Amino acid sequence: MSLIPQDVEELITTPLMLTAACILYHYDKQLPEQRAELYDKFINSLIYKRFDDPIVVLDSLMMLAFETHKKRARNFDKTLAIEILTLTNPKAENESPRQYELRLDEEFNRIEQNCGLLKLENGEYSFWHLTFQEFLAAREIVVHMRMRDYAQAIAGYWDDDWYDEVIELFIGHLSNTSRAEANGLVGDELKKPGNPPFKRWRLAARALLDIQPNMRDKSTIAIAQKCLQETWEKTEDPRILADAGEILGWLGDPRDLEEFVEIEAGAYPVQGRSIDIKAFEMGRYPVTNQWYAKFIQAGGYQKEEYWSQEGKKWLKKNRAEGPGYWHERKWKYPNAPVVGVSWYEADAFCRWLTEIRKDGHTYHLPTEEEWEVAAAGKEGREYAWGKWQENRCNYDGAKIGKTSAVGVFLKGCTPDTSIADLSGNVWEWTDSWYDKDKDWRVLRGGSWLDFRGYARCADRYRFAPESRFNDVGFRGVRT
Repeated sequence: MSLIPQDVEELITTPLMLTAACILYHYDKQLPEQRAELYDKFINSLIYKRFDDPIVVLDSLMMLAFETHKKRARNFDKTLAIEILTLTNPKAENESPRQYELRLDEEFNRIEQNCGLLKLENGEYSFWHLTFQEFLAAREIVVHMRMRDYAQAIAGYWDDDWYDEVIELFIGHLSNTSRAEANGLVGDELKKPGNPPFKRWRLAARALLDIQPNMRDKSTIAIAQKCLQETWEKTEDPRILADAGEILGWLGDPRDLEEFVEIEAGAYPVQGRSIDIKAFEMGRYPVTNQWYAKFIQAGGYQKEEYWSQEGKKWLKKNRAEGPGYWHERKWKYPNAPVVGVSWYEADAFCRWLTEIRKDGHTYHLPTEEEWEVAAAGKEGREYAWGKWQENRCNYDGAKIGKTSAVGVFLKGCTPDTSIADLSGNVWEWTDSWYDKDKDWRVLRGGSWLDFRGYARCADRYRFAPESRFNDVGFRGVRT
């Protein structure tokens, strides 16, 4: 996985592009830094090796892709292909109409059979993958647009879902020849007023991700970050919140995701009784992937001093080098809660934090009483924010279908301390045993996978400490 640039990791999950990536790596010993470059190199490697007139063939394929996409279609017939070929293969003076027609037919057969990008199915042709069509259509706009007014060329596509990938790949491809213009197009869209569902903002920010990281304009990144966070303030649609949060994660989340919040001492209602709690501090957010990555990079899985006795046994038995879902992009965007961690891994992370910070605090998992005190407060809230309301957390009814970036449900934070995600997103390990037999550890908070009842502040759940699931994470406390 270390050989795969982050920006193309999602793309090569398709078998076809994984094959393409393997071919390119075999010859170049490295992979491109962005999707557009990956497509460009792969398509060029096919066309330039298989044809004596690659520029003509590429021009034909780009125009064919553009016209097919303009028809909002996946398939095309030979009539359209022949029509395109009349533009790249003009009629010779000494050719009769019939000879010209036959030559164009032979030309299409030559391209279709040898380019490796087209297929025939049920009497119609198509590109092997829709993204080939989308990339070639984007490249057509970049390469052959006569007016050279790129903003005008894509102006009508920003609100059209069918063109989302075309715009993203267009920006990526353009950035390789005109970095300033690509960043400028994105920046211009981000500067326009945003309206629910903030599609243009989100699409522009995603397009920025298709520009190589070292070619992204810092001021444009800052505008995108601001727009994405503003989206959370202006909508309650869970899927829009999650989408904006994930984009921000890949782009660079400027928030302090390692912040701790003070929980004051006092009497709190817990499990139907009043208990006295000493002051402590709790993480404002669950531990994220980007934070947990520091533990891995610091040798957390190799240094036994960070592990309990039982944790060392678990580590030796499982030979773990990272969380269970660490190499799956779906779960790994930087500002999402780390998942696939056992109780032993969560405990080791906290021990590591105590060791490296040396700030006078001891970091550890919260007891379930500490967790509930932080979630329910002195008034004993039913959910972290109070009574149940929709669109306050990531649970199964939100229809997100996976973890969401931490803290995107602003109205789901605790009203007294603004701690995020104590209801929903991921179950959180605690330091407490479920019962006297000490076989199970208590988890709190519910998750993206569960119905809303599990997200109640008082609800308890249990797993064996070695369990590693994609709906389980943790957060730390410090005393």
